[in-house]
Amino acid sequence: MKYSLALSVFVVSLIGTFGRPFFTDHEIELFKSKYKSCIEESNVNASYAVAIIANAVIENDGNLKEFLFCVNKQNGLQDADGNFLKDALRRIMEDPSLPRKYVEDLVNKCPEACKVNCTPQEKAFQYILCFRRTFLRSGTQKHS
Repeated sequence: MKYSLALSVFVVSLIGTFGRPFFTDHEIELFKSKYKSCIEESNVNASYAVAIIANAVIENDGNLKEFLFCVNKQNGLQDADGNFLKDALRRIMEDPSLPRKYVEDLVNKCPEACKVNCTPQEKAFQYILCFRRTFLRSGTQKHS
């Protein structure tokens, strides 16, 4: 299911949106397994990565930014230079319950959210912040 992929990619934003853990213990273990290389590469603490999933902890942290960038690259959403691949973003955002206007914001506006010190990692971090604001504004926070 495409929306499940979007959830795994943007766990930081969506879990905070729903205000409750969205993944089961099994899904959390699958997440940690799938993104093991990103956890190791970024030096983000695995428990911290799970806390992100469960509590939408969005901190201005270098390791978190590196983790988000790694996850985006792994899922084909950003290239090695940090550029967002809009066709890939659009494919995972296609969900009938999400209004088209918000999909377009998530695809066109959020990749441009970074204005200063736009390293690939900072772009990934600013995208997540924009994604969360846009998703909350869409009124779909009760979606499951």
